Amino acid sequence: MPGPTSILVRCPNWLGDLMMATTFLRRLLKLYPQARIDLLVKSGLENLPLPHRGEILGFDKKSQSITQVAQLLSERGYQRIYVLPPSLSAAALAFMARIPERYGLTGHFGRGLFLNRKIKNPLPERSRHLAEEYHLLFEGQAGVKPGLPGLLIPAGWADGLLSGPLNLTPGFIAFAPGAIYGPAKRWPLEYWQELAYRLSKAGERVIFLGMEGDFTLEAPQAQNLTGQTSLLELVALLSRAKLLVSNDSGAMHIMAALKKPQVAIFGSTSTLWTSPINPQARLVSLHLDCAPCFKRECRYGHYHCLNGIEAEMVLEAVNDALGRPAEPYTAD
Repeated sequence: MPGPTSILVRCPNWLGDLMMATTFLRRLLKLYPQARIDLLVKSGLENLPLPHRGEILGFDKKSQSITQVAQLLSERGYQRIYVLPPSLSAAALAFMARIPERYGLTGHFGRGLFLNRKIKNPLPERSRHLAEEYHLLFEGQAGVKPGLPGLLIPAGWADGLLSGPLNLTPGFIAFAPGAIYGPAKRWPLEYWQELAYRLSKAGERVIFLGMEGDFTLEAPQAQNLTGQTSLLELVALLSRAKLLVSNDSGAMHIMAALKKPQVAIFGSTSTLWTSPINPQARLVSLHLDCAPCFKRECRYGHYHCLNGIEAEMVLEAVNDALGRPAEPYTAD
């Protein structure tokens, strides 16, 4: 039986989840080389260089009702949709758009009522990598390991985006100290300061990056560009960095999709479920008994999962990721 010729993928809303979903998108393109494959993403993400073969459609929940979006999708005549977000509304949208084949995990909230190609996750949620959960939607390929994530970035792409103070010479170490989810994912600021000082003293250029709304950081020994870049400019800058140090965040998964060295710091979240899919990644986690709790804030108020990670531990991971021996440290 011939495969569908027109496919829509309802992509995840969170930036990090979207980057992990590129493993799914890349496999989908290979499975259906003749099909048009459009993506439906949250407004603000439609300009990302995501794997697709068609259009990337953005939608804004604040200005568009689910009925309006469903009508627009229905007019496009898609034969199949893959619903990646676990929400009830994402599955309901596929049903309201009258797309004949609606694939998705049954999940919670009775969303299976809106799907006619229902796939049940045989394992408890968060007990395998999220990218593996997405791959369950490929019928007959259960157990297939995801490939690497990736973006469609042509040569010279970053050069056309970066100008003025953002036009940095490649080879710096990027820091992304933010995490929109909450403080239980953010390594303490004073540790970032110490790590920046240690690396600067060793001759490294350190650049702090992050979208507006992260926080303001004073780091005289490094350049602070937090809140000064668009999302596309952030991607372009990360493509020029030789290494990224980050929390479990969208920036972390962007770097994994760029296939570059990185160090990721985990607090309340799971290295099993959302670690960067990147052989060049080094993970730093204390694996405490109370973690992962997946809370935005520490329920005990002590944040031991993050406060217990010293700058020296992260520095060792940085040296390992860059393939160089650790240097002895002498305080001034």
